[in-house]
Amino acid sequence: MDFLYYLLLFVASAIPFIEIFTTIPVSLFLLKLDPTLTAIICFSGNALGIIGFVILGSTLKKRVVYLSMSEVASNKKEKSKKKKKELLERTFKRFGIFGVAIIIPILISSHAGVLFHRTLGVSKLVLLFWVVAGVAVWTVALTAASVWFPSLVTSFFSI
Repeated sequence: MDFLYYLLLFVASAIPFIEIFTTIPVSLFLLKLDPTLTAIICFSGNALGIIGFVILGSTLKKRVVYLSMSEVASNKKEKSKKKKKELLERTFKRFGIFGVAIIIPILISSHAGVLFHRTLGVSKLVLLFWVVAGVAVWTVALTAASVWFPSLVTSFFSI
């Protein structure tokens, strides 16, 4: 039965917005699974999801660029896109890729962070390295906090 739980954790960790921040506390507090194996499985699932997003994101980016070139955008849409891109660029310049790779997973999702970074033109390998490193840091921190400070984690996640 534990194999099925670990398989579900792996799959759930790869899903955007669920990721390790849900799967690790659920597996440790509700399912009472092994913390080390849980951390490895959840990290692997999330990392595989991020790699998939980078590969899929490149394909989608090509299609979006093709479609946007074939359409005439209004000035309002262009200004909105320009403001969003400027905000992303300011955040990127302020914190750098490592800072953003650490901040983005907790704020929105590591998958969304990958898409944001790709719009800024960060290379795939650099992006994969830093975002996966950020997920590794959060995996270790969340697993350690769940093991050593369970009341803090359960009150934060309302489990």
